Amino acid sequence: MANQISLLQLNNLIKNSIKLNFDSNYWVVAEISDFKVNYSGHCYLELIQKNETETSIVAKARAMIWATTYRMLSAYFESETGNKLTVGIKVLVSVIVEFHELYGLSLVIKDIDPVYTIGENEKKRQDIIKRLKDEGVFEMNKQTYLPIVTKNIAIISSENAAGYLDFMEHLQNNAYNFKFHTKLFNASMQGESTESSVVNALDKIFAYEHIFDLVVIIRGGGSKSDLSWFDNYWIAYNISQFPIPVITGIGHEQDDTIADMVAFMRLKTPTAVADFIIEKCLDFKTQVLNYENYIYDYSNDLIANNKQELHSSIEHFKIFVENYIEKSAFKLNNLNKDFSNTVSNSVKSKNNELSILSEIFDSKIKFIFKLKNIEISQQIRKIKLSAKHNVSLAKNELVNIENNLNNLSPQNVLKRGFSVTRIKGKAIKSAKQLQTGDELETLLYDGLVKSTVDSTE
Repeated sequence: MANQISLLQLNNLIKNSIKLNFDSNYWVVAEISDFKVNYSGHCYLELIQKNETETSIVAKARAMIWATTYRMLSAYFESETGNKLTVGIKVLVSVIVEFHELYGLSLVIKDIDPVYTIGENEKKRQDIIKRLKDEGVFEMNKQTYLPIVTKNIAIISSENAAGYLDFMEHLQNNAYNFKFHTKLFNASMQGESTESSVVNALDKIFAYEHIFDLVVIIRGGGSKSDLSWFDNYWIAYNISQFPIPVITGIGHEQDDTIADMVAFMRLKTPTAVADFIIEKCLDFKTQVLNYENYIYDYSNDLIANNKQELHSSIEHFKIFVENYIEKSAFKLNNLNKDFSNTVSNSVKSKNNELSILSEIFDSKIKFIFKLKNIEISQQIRKIKLSAKHNVSLAKNELVNIENNLNNLSPQNVLKRGFSVTRIKGKAIKSAKQLQTGDELETLLYDGLVKSTVDSTE
């Protein structure tokens, strides 16, 4: 056929055409979809452009950066943006278009504008924040309930990360000997797999969310580019809607990631997260001790007040008994006098009658008078004896009451051989309360004895 040419001839025509028409540098906006640095230091990339909805790729080209240029551009880009050149970021690069007969079209990158990437990253962050707020989930995790004491902790981290090891060392060897139950859900803390592994770890924890008090996401320190993996929509979305509090400690003191923003609480470092959990337990312990001291002081005051009231009641009862005895004795004395006067008057009256009758019936009356005198004397003796016996019984009963009241007083209880043994101001009710070496105080009737426990049986 006429006009037949070889593939090499065609490629040379294309190469010459590109040299003729693309003889200068072009600033190109693209996203890095593949990124490799070979053993010689040359960097090979794939650049793409997506449609406006970022659902499909509309353009693609191979690109490369020669080793000398790459060392300079990569250091410059990271120092300006805080991010490394890697897959997924958008860049503005200055390129030369080249065509090779064997390898085809490629773009040789000569320069890069980090200002564009900084703006693009911030725009991406703001778009994610706005999306989360528009969906109404941005503040949801902050509204979850954090228990007063957090003992069961789910940890999302890398098992070999220094931050995780520092967290566990700080938590388990705390100065207060608090015990915590932890479970590690291993995940990548940087790189392309960060999103899937962190979301997968949250899904696993969700299946057991009733067991855990909170979730902590921790990693050691690193560059700003390592931190950028947590400016991710799906990580933030899952954290924001998690049903228990999520605390982040991803090791960066200056910048907040979106994951930090939606979490229940953001702390600077893994050890700061451990300190927060320990301090929560310490605050609870302090409250309990304060309540214990209050109850102890209140109980002592109550006992002291009741002792005073009991002493006052005993004194009042003593006075009442003494007054009662005095009044009873007075009444008995008056009754005795009245009875004696009555008897005496009756005898006198009878004597007068007998005197009158004695003149008429002298012999008979004398006999009868003698009998009556004898009978009256016996009755008087019986009455007096009965009255004295009743008074004696009443006095004995009152003395017994007074003795019983005295015997019930705390001082007399101790006097009878009883004692009260205490440890640290608390009464001991069982030997199980004691340990070898405990110092005891024993309260006796006439003093206080201090002792030390050698053993218990």
